[in-house]
Amino acid sequence: MSMEADPLTETPPGERTRKQEAQQLEMLRNILTGADVPISLAPAIGVRNRQVPMGIRECQILLEDQDQPSRIRALAALSLGRIDTPEAEEILIRNIQIPENDVLSASMTALGRIGGVRALEAIVKVRPYVTGPAAARADFAAVLISYRLRLKGHQLTVPSHGEFLEPGSGSVNPLKTHGPVEAEARFCLQSLAAQPFGVEFSDKVLHQVSCGRSHHMLVLNGAFEGRHGVRKLREGNALLGAVATRSPDIDTYSIAFLVFTSPGDEIDRLHIWINRATGESAFAGTARLEHDTVKFQIAALAGPGAFSLRVNGTFDGSAFTFTEALCGLSVQQPLVPIRIGKLTR
Repeated sequence: MSMEADPLTETPPGERTRKQEAQQLEMLRNILTGADVPISLAPAIGVRNRQVPMGIRECQILLEDQDQPSRIRALAALSLGRIDTPEAEEILIRNIQIPENDVLSASMTALGRIGGVRALEAIVKVRPYVTGPAAARADFAAVLISYRLRLKGHQLTVPSHGEFLEPGSGSVNPLKTHGPVEAEARFCLQSLAAQPFGVEFSDKVLHQVSCGRSHHMLVLNGAFEGRHGVRKLREGNALLGAVATRSPDIDTYSIAFLVFTSPGDEIDRLHIWINRATGESAFAGTARLEHDTVKFQIAALAGPGAFSLRVNGTFDGSAFTFTEALCGLSVQQPLVPIRIGKLTR
């Protein structure tokens, strides 16, 4: 696979050295102190985020500097969410009342991924005063923390029958799955380790999933590996796993979807949700627990950008097996902003 050279070092990402990383960090420090540098701050943060996030202190300075553009402060908040330490979480909590909506959205996203009970309490406290896109990010952050920590409350809504996408008459492709080669599995897990979501993914349960030209990796939260892990699903909310996508632009895997479950009203039933990593609902379904095996059915939810999907299969703690897996080729058109001319008085 060809790899584009890094714009800072003219070196492919896989060959970047510790010395070059140190040089990049020094460049960021120079930017923070006002020194002249040949690149803008936003690309610098983006390049750092491909490998390791900036240091906590650098992120804190940027996040709390109201003279910085909101885009830069948002990038700093997201970078704190990749550091995943109590200190990084504390900085995000202290700055949770930032008025700029895009900065607050980024802070909510970061807290959802690394925050604990204190972060959840802080989100709930400020939520009545949050508006715009940050409100949706705050709600999803509360869901993500609740399901990841297996807490009660902040339940996902079970969709009604009418909310599912009708299969339609368009063409469909089989959803192909198979175990990844060892090197690809290792590369995926290494990529995801730099994008923490508060869970440790299993190095034994991975599946490559392809539909047409789209390629993904299904990964399991290690807490639910094995038959004892399947039994845990009866106990409450769970972040069961994720679907990661490999990006050719920066040659890394990133999480595209998160898989949640909750016990249903009947003792042997589960509800399943698959949401985009940014929070939007994408797919949902139900499952039945039979001994130490889960039999599930998942379908697509209607909405802008949605594509039809129908998956039936089983999960026994060691592998996902699909008895039916189809994905549609047509996509519901996303909403497109309409440009409005200047109003005349």
